[in-house]
Amino acid sequence: PYFKHLDPNIDTHFIVGGYHLTDGGKYEQKLYRILTLTNEIIPLDTTIQGAIWDGEIDILGRILTPVHISSSSTYVPMAQFNVPFNHFTLQDAIDFAKYAIQATIDTMKFQERVKTVGGAVDILIIKPDNAFWITRKELHK
Repeated sequence: PYFKHLDPNIDTHFIVGGYHLTDGGKYEQKLYRILTLTNEIIPLDTTIQGAIWDGEIDILGRILTPVHISSSSTYVPMAQFNVPFNHFTLQDAIDFAKYAIQATIDTMKFQERVKTVGGAVDILIIKPDNAFWITRKELHK
C-alpha cells in the first residue's frame, strides 16, 4: 500500500529475507520477492544455496550463463565453471554480493544505456539471532 500511495503504477521489486521462530523453537529461513505493481508477495525456496537478484539482471546473467561459440555453423560449448554456492562461507557470500554489484556498475559504465546501478552499496548480514552492517552509507539530512 505504501508504494501505491506514491504512484499507483510504480513497478518496484524487493527481495526480503529473514528468519521466523517456529513453535518448536527453531529458526526457519524465509525469503520473499515483493512486486509493488501487482501487490504480490512470492515465497522463494530457501532449501538450496544460491544467489538471487532483480533489476538489471542481464550483465551478471551473461557472466554466469554457459556460452556457445560458433565454429563453421556449429555451436561449440565453451568451458563452464560453476559457482559453488553450496560451499560458500559467509565471507564468500559477502564477496560475491560485492562482485555482482560492482561488475554490473563497471559494465554499465561503458555501455550506451541508462546508468541505473551505482553509488554506495549497503551490505547487511542477517542471522537468526542478530543483524549487522558490513558496509553502510552515511545518510545526510
